[in-house]
Amino acid sequence: MEAELSTLQANGTWHLVPPVPDVNLIDSRWVFKVKLPADGSIERYNARLVAKGYKQRYGLDYDETFSPVVKPATIRSTADAIPRLISNLRSEFSVKDLGVLHYFLGIEISTPVSGSLLLRQRNTNGDPLSPEEATQYRSIVGSLQYLIVTRPDPSFVVNKVCQYLHQPLTPRWSAVKLILRYVRHAVDSGLQLWASTYTLFSAFFDADWADNMDDRRFTGGYAIFYGGNLIAWSARKQPTVSRSSIESEYKALSNATTELVWVQSLLQELGVLLKFNL
Repeated sequence: MEAELSTLQANGTWHLVPPVPDVNLIDSRWVFKVKLPADGSIERYNARLVAKGYKQRYGLDYDETFSPVVKPATIRSTADAIPRLISNLRSEFSVKDLGVLHYFLGIEISTPVSGSLLLRQRNTNGDPLSPEEATQYRSIVGSLQYLIVTRPDPSFVVNKVCQYLHQPLTPRWSAVKLILRYVRHAVDSGLQLWASTYTLFSAFFDADWADNMDDRRFTGGYAIFYGGNLIAWSARKQPTVSRSSIESEYKALSNATTELVWVQSLLQELGVLLKFNL
């Protein structure tokens, strides 16, 4: 933290001025991060002092923003251009030379031949979870399957995260956390059933052909209504690969019809007269 403050002061990052009345003052906070090399070990600890920009209001506190970003062309420079780039940066900013570059923004960099650079991304799907995290992942996802008994809205995403129970990766774990945040902020939502003389028995279905990028299987879903009440629904990846969008639609229709016939037989056993619409 002392090194960060010294660097900011040396670069003239700010100027101390007296506060102005009726002006939104933006304070700051510390952000801490652990720098990890390609092997995952701890290289060093970083501390950054940043402004709480989220407290600003567009049109009142600022009109435009500027954020410096790294473009791919920056790291595709030749070995001869890198020293010149470092020298130019050093003339304007306080730059620390970390030595030979091996890993940067998830990109592995090596020099197999003198004068060349090899850029590789070996792990683009995320890292496997630890045994403890994997157990927690399976437990939470299993609980979410009970949630969709009364909550059809997260059915699709719950089905998605259920497909990776055998080997969950970090992106799937992040997706589960997003689902939990959604559920937390919509905890009062539920499935409401109304008494009605409207007895139309209807079903809606749809399919997304070859939407899964891993195995090209389609996701099909249906919703069955009795009157104005939703009584059955499903959204899941199918076990086979469809050769066309028409085939996937027919399979989704078949699944909806199967559920429709089962619900029909149940209601008929209960003595309920039905009108149909598919």
